[in-house]
Amino acid sequence: MPDVYGGVYMEYTDSISPWDFSRYTPDLVVIALGTNDFSEGDGKKPRPDLDGDAFVNDYTQFVGRVHKNYPDARILLLNSPMFGKSQREKLAGYLQRVIKNRKAAGDSTITRFAFDKKYDNGCDGHPDFKQQAIMAEKLEPRISSFMGWK
Repeated sequence: MPDVYGGVYMEYTDSISPWDFSRYTPDLVVIALGTNDFSEGDGKKPRPDLDGDAFVNDYTQFVGRVHKNYPDARILLLNSPMFGKSQREKLAGYLQRVIKNRKAAGDSTITRFAFDKKYDNGCDGHPDFKQQAIMAEKLEPRISSFMGWK
C-alpha cells in the first residue's frame, strides 16, 4: 500500500497520476491492512513468515504519511474480518503497537476496531453480502462513537 498510496490508480507506483490530497479532506480515514501479509503464499511458492517488527514499523510509517496528508482526520485501524482467532490476536497486537508508536509521535486521534469473528463466506475467503451487512452493523456504532456523531 505505501507504494501506491500517493497515486490515483493502484497500478501506478510513480508520479504519472499523483493524487492531490488537497482536493478532499476526510474527517475519518479507515485503514484495514494486513490480511495478505499473513498469507501463506500463492500455493506454488510459500511466503516467508511475517516479520512482526518490520510490519509494525512499515505500518507506523504508513499511518504517519496518512496523518501528514490529513492532519485533522481521525484514523481508525481495522483488523482483518477474514482471520481466525489466532491471526486476529496477532494482528491486534501489531495494531496496538502501531497506535502506541503514533501516539508517541503526537497523533492522539487514532484507535482500532476488531471484528469479533471470521467473515469468509464469499469468493476466495472474503465476506459475502450478508456478512458485509453484519460487519457494517458492528462497525457503524464504533465509528459514530469515535467521531462523536449521534
